Amino acid sequence: MRRGRQRPLKTPGTNRKVWISGALNFKTGRLHWVSGQRRDGELFIKLLDHLRKTCRCHKELHPAVDNDGSHVSKRVRKCVEDSGGRVNLHPLPSWSPESNPVELVWWSLHEAVSRNHECNGLDDLVEFAEDYLNERQPFKPKLGEVYDSLERSPP
Repeated sequence: MRRGRQRPLKTPGTNRKVWISGALNFKTGRLHWVSGQRRDGELFIKLLDHLRKTCRCHKELHPAVDNDGSHVSKRVRKCVEDSGGRVNLHPLPSWSPESNPVELVWWSLHEAVSRNHECNGLDDLVEFAEDYLNERQPFKPKLGEVYDSLERSPP
């Protein structure tokens, strides 16, 4: 394609979306994630349930959360209360993505996948994103890093 020309892109024709919600284990760099059709409290509860099931050896879970409305809904608060103290949410400061290392993972995913693909449909794109996340494990971002410096840690 000639410089200055925009490449034509296929559009899906519908505005169907898939959201990925995830939690990063700061110690191991392992990212746990779930996907859903809406970014709401239900998706976050699905993530908390996934964490409780996959991290059974931990007596307590301490997810750091940003100020997204899906993290503070009544249903989420009830889910946390029903956990009997096993889940303890830790709110992060507003407007400071550099204080949340999982944001670096989302930025790198966005750069590598959603802006750089030739998938024919949303299902292919989600599979591409999940393959990217699986291949990049473990993630080792550090607090205060900018997303450009996120590199894959050595195996």
